[in-house]
Amino acid sequence: MINQQQTVDADGTIYFATWGSAEGDERAHGMLYALNPDGSLKWIYDPGGPAPDEYYLGTIETSPTIGPDGTIYIGRGDGILRAVNPDGTEKWPFETISNYVTNEKPHR
Repeated sequence: MINQQQTVDADGTIYFATWGSAEGDERAHGMLYALNPDGSLKWIYDPGGPAPDEYYLGTIETSPTIGPDGTIYIGRGDGILRAVNPDGTEKWPFETISNYVTNEKPHR
């Protein structure tokens, strides 16, 4: 299921995140998708997931946010903020002090 709003970058790439699916599903965690402007799949970022019985911790809780340098940011229910490069590779994860997430945009 698509979660939150889609985000479009300056090149027209469309980003959207998904919720986890169902308890017990190995891939129940959320994923980040990037589509080319024509709607074809560009890449899928799989942040990995928690144990299947904790699927709700792997849901992506925010709309993808794009920073000034093109980095895509997503927050999950497990409290980890992730930065993803424009090519779909992980830039870094950052463990926050709680599972609080926001849809605030980063500032320059």
